Amino acid sequence: SGQLRAHERVLTGTAASMPPGPFSVDIPSGPSTVTRVACPLAPPRLEGMKVVGDANVPASKLSFVVDSSTEFDPAERLALDHRLLGAFPPEGAGIADLGLRHHNIAAWYRGMGQINRIQGVWEPDWVGIDFLVYRSGPAGFSVLWDEQGEVIRHIIDFNKLALDE
Repeated sequence: SGQLRAHERVLTGTAASMPPGPFSVDIPSGPSTVTRVACPLAPPRLEGMKVVGDANVPASKLSFVVDSSTEFDPAERLALDHRLLGAFPPEGAGIADLGLRHHNIAAWYRGMGQINRIQGVWEPDWVGIDFLVYRSGPAGFSVLWDEQGEVIRHIIDFNKLALDE
């Protein structure tokens, strides 16, 4: 199976014994310290942890969590929201069209992502995300940030990592 590469890595959640409700996840925050982070989704889930931090989420913090127990129909999800979609690839920002990707979407999940609105102060908000898995192409999956009340959404594509064997 291929691995995925971006500024975040995806880990599978295995803590099936956790009780329902808000969850805490142990996140290493230094050589000998661990920070407890409240996580709003129960296992089974996928977790995206920042490896390289940015203004929204520092390194070693959860960036997003995906509920992997429920898959959604891509056509239904696409019909629900017609806001503009901003993409920020390395070559420069642009507008993305999910309609062009529709037939390449193998799976669609929902989840939560952390947004830190005040730079330099870690007080994040959890907002909705969509998690899209692709059949083929350079991107293995995308995270589509779904902040209600915002005029546009933004999408981050995570490209497959080519491994030399």
